Amino acid sequence: MTPEEQIHESRAGLGPEPYTGPEPHTTDFDASRDSRRQQQSITDLLQRLARDATILVRDEVELVRAEAREAIDRTRHSITQLVSAAIFFMIGGIALTAALIIGLAEFMDEWIAALVVGIAALLIGWALRSRASSNMSARALKPSRTAESLRRDRDMLKEKLS
Repeated sequence: MTPEEQIHESRAGLGPEPYTGPEPHTTDFDASRDSRRQQQSITDLLQRLARDATILVRDEVELVRAEAREAIDRTRHSITQLVSAAIFFMIGGIALTAALIIGLAEFMDEWIAALVVGIAALLIGWALRSRASSNMSARALKPSRTAESLRRDRDMLKEKLS
């Protein structure tokens, strides 16, 4: 009886004891080839892991760049708003100051009229500056999506490595 027949019969519950020798048609060359395949497979996995890690880092850097560009654009826009507010504040302030002082001078002394108009103009300017400053705060410029993405990547790696 050939080794193949012995294996077939032992698996079917028929015949002599199961064959415990080497697998039929297996040579040392086949075993070393299988070992090379496993090593190659591990090598392929490690190369894929390195490539994927490189892509992940590149994507994260690109996300940081995109968020930095967005933050710079928001800052430019806020600065433009701030400068525009200052210009209109000055033009409007000058014209209104003159008109209000002249109008209020009919009911009170000129210096009191000028004081009231000046205080009102300063309050409006302060409100415009406050709004522009809050748009440029550190919290508004923080790359929050990048931080969240990095947190998710870290958690995923921890999970896969555990």
